[in-house]
Amino acid sequence: MSITQERILFNSDHIYFYHNVIDSSKDTIVMLHPAFGDHEIFDRQVDFFEQKFNLLLVDMPGHGLSNHVKKTHVGHTPEIIKLILEYLSISRVHLLGVSMGSLVAQGIADKYPEMIESVTLIGGYSIHDNNEDVLKSQRKEMFKWLFLILFNMKKFRSYIVDVSVSSDLGKEKMRKGVNHFTRASFRAMSGMNQIFRKTSEEKIYPLLALVGEYDLPLAHETSKRLGNKRNGIFHEIKNAGHCANIDQHNEFNQYYLNFIRSLV
Repeated sequence: MSITQERILFNSDHIYFYHNVIDSSKDTIVMLHPAFGDHEIFDRQVDFFEQKFNLLLVDMPGHGLSNHVKKTHVGHTPEIIKLILEYLSISRVHLLGVSMGSLVAQGIADKYPEMIESVTLIGGYSIHDNNEDVLKSQRKEMFKWLFLILFNMKKFRSYIVDVSVSSDLGKEKMRKGVNHFTRASFRAMSGMNQIFRKTSEEKIYPLLALVGEYDLPLAHETSKRLGNKRNGIFHEIKNAGHCANIDQHNEFNQYYLNFIRSLV
C-alpha cells in the first residue's frame, strides 16, 4: 500500500487515518473496518483502487493505532470522519463498511446525507430497522467475547480471526489487526448504540449489500433485507467469509468498481 499515515485529535485522543494523494477531480472512497480489525483489512482494495480514486481509511477508536483512546468511542466515528474530510477538503464520498464498519457507514450517511454518493455494506444489517433477531445473536457473541477477553486474550484473538475470514490472506490481515486490540480497547466499543436510529424513512442513496457465501445465515438474511430497500442491490460473494472483501478481493474489487461506475 502506498498511503500516507496521519493522525488527528478528537476529544484529546489521537485517531490515526490513512490516505493516498488527494486529487479533487477523483471520487473518494471511505473504508471502515470490522470490529477488532484495522485499516489493513483493505490492503487489496488500496492496491486496486488507489490510482482511480481518493482513498481514506481510519483506525476507529480502540482499534489499530487508535487503540489508546480515553474519551473517544466508536460511536464518535461519524464526527471523526466529517472532521477528517474537512481537513482533506473532500465534500462527497462513497462509504464502504465491513461488519461493524457497515453500521458506522450507515451512521455517517444518516447524520451527513449531503455528503453521500453511495453506501456499500459487507456482512451488515440496518441501523434503522427493528433488528431484535440480530441483537439477540450479538448478545450471545458478546458473552463469548467477554469471557475470552477476561480470561484468555490469545484465544479471543484466535476466535475472532476464525469467525471473520476464510482465506490465508484474510487471516494474516485480521490477525495483525486484532493483535492491536487489548482489554482496555473494549471500552471504545461502548457508544455503538448512538449509531442506531429506528426510522421508516427511505434512504435515497445508492446502496450495495454484500455477503460472503460462508457467512452466517443471519448475515445473508439481513443483507438481503438491505438489498431489497429502495435503490438497493444484493450480491453474494462466493467462497468468502464475513470479510468478503479480503477473502475474494479480485471478485469484490471488480464488482464494487462496476457498481460505482454504474452511478455515473
